[in-house]
Amino acid sequence: MDDQFLKTLHLWAEASMHTSMQAFRQYNRANGFSTAQVNMLFRIYHHGPASVNDLAEHLGVTKAAVSQLLDKLVDAGLFLRLEDPLDRRSRQISLTDQGRETVRESMRARHVWVDELAQALSAEDKALVLPGLERLIECFSRIRDNELIEHIKREING
Repeated sequence: MDDQFLKTLHLWAEASMHTSMQAFRQYNRANGFSTAQVNMLFRIYHHGPASVNDLAEHLGVTKAAVSQLLDKLVDAGLFLRLEDPLDRRSRQISLTDQGRETVRESMRARHVWVDELAQALSAEDKALVLPGLERLIECFSRIRDNELIEHIKREING
């Protein structure tokens, strides 16, 4: 039983991650975002304003590369460069409302397949699966950062 359970859990994880990432890449490609730009959007969305230095370190690229990526995102209205209140020579990069909405849209695009799957399940199937999913979330919360689960719940619930 354990071998079959583990094999099935691996298959589910792989299928769901593959499908989510494929939808995520399609959304980003359709909107003209590079992987590095998406990483910057999500980094600031999840961790708040950052300096160019912080972003360069996070992405593993030069400050000049970050500045080039930022120029396009600032021009698109997704980021603001604000004076750092602690160091007037430095700039803090933050998301605009449009930038936050762009991140939310990309997350929704990543989950479209979940809505399609839910529609394909009968009410009986949903009643069978729901307790197992709730149990998986509970177990996941115990072995991973509970803040992550709470953050995901907030994102899903708006």
